[in-house]
Amino acid sequence: MTRPVIETPEERINHLEHQLLVNSALYYSLGKSIISDELYDKLSFELAGLFKKYPKLQSLSTYYTYGFQDFVPDSGYYLDYNPFVGQAKWLYKLQERKARQKG
Repeated sequence: MTRPVIETPEERINHLEHQLLVNSALYYSLGKSIISDELYDKLSFELAGLFKKYPKLQSLSTYYTYGFQDFVPDSGYYLDYNPFVGQAKWLYKLQERKARQKG
């Protein structure tokens, strides 16, 4: 599957926030993970860098109210990931299905 081209900083911020919320829901609510801690950290610090570079975009982002007001990239524990648990479950089941199909 190819990754969509994300052209603007605003789109990238929204994309990263969504990824972090879903993966935090997986990790903290379900005790599961589909990405490494290193990748999660990379995404978190990329987001923090974008917030620093484009501070006005932080409060305009789609997921701002889910814990990104005072975002610290060290952990997703303090994000409001509960509304994303359903998406996280679906994503984990999809990953499990793909793994079974491979082999």
